Amino acid sequence: MTEPKPSPYQVGVPTPGSNVTAPAAASDGGIDRRHQVMVIVSMYTGYAMFMVLRMAPPVAGAAITADPNLGIDIGDWGRILAMGTIGALVGKLIGGYAADRLGGRLTFTIGLLVTAIGVLAFAMSSAVWMFQVTFFLALMAKSFGWPSMAKIIETTFRPNEYGRVWGILATSSRIGTLIATLLLGGLLAIISWQTTLYIAGTAGIVITVYFAVSQRATAEKNRRCNAKQRRRTGPK
Repeated sequence: MTEPKPSPYQVGVPTPGSNVTAPAAASDGGIDRRHQVMVIVSMYTGYAMFMVLRMAPPVAGAAITADPNLGIDIGDWGRILAMGTIGALVGKLIGGYAADRLGGRLTFTIGLLVTAIGVLAFAMSSAVWMFQVTFFLALMAKSFGWPSMAKIIETTFRPNEYGRVWGILATSSRIGTLIATLLLGGLLAIISWQTTLYIAGTAGIVITVYFAVSQRATAEKNRRCNAKQRRRTGPK
């Protein structure tokens, strides 16, 4: 009689296309909600930052088109936004493939870091083509966020918890948009659009470091939990 195929949500079993094992927090043998909460908080903060960075250039759009040193009109600005949309479409495809190959944590980290760098480069731009290239890059990398979170959730939570986890994380995009429109909009009233984007990009790098460190710490704790769980449930 053949042994039943193990579920990817059992402790110590690698998920397909990833070298990350499902943590003890996702097992029936002893759910550690603290680890799961840490994962949700880091993803929530990271994706809210994704949205702040995504909204930063459009929020600064009026100031950019009004800048006499740039000579960018409404038609030019429309073409810049269009390139960003194309970047977002391309990023969905690349991000999904990268999450399967590299894992959710690494793909999310790369995406957030490149998005922040893209916004910083956007702030340094002085020609239409430069704005187009940097906005394309920023929105392409921003699209890595959602498929990355899907992989992280898959290796951290049980299937019957996916709905509530996604429900919580879905609000992060609205929070990020709200912060971008209110906070960055307020900053534009007192400082230049370049400085506003520098602040947003720098904050994005800080949040990237926070996400990477917190996810690494959580993964290490899960590995220790897995080892303890295997010793506890192993053969006598």
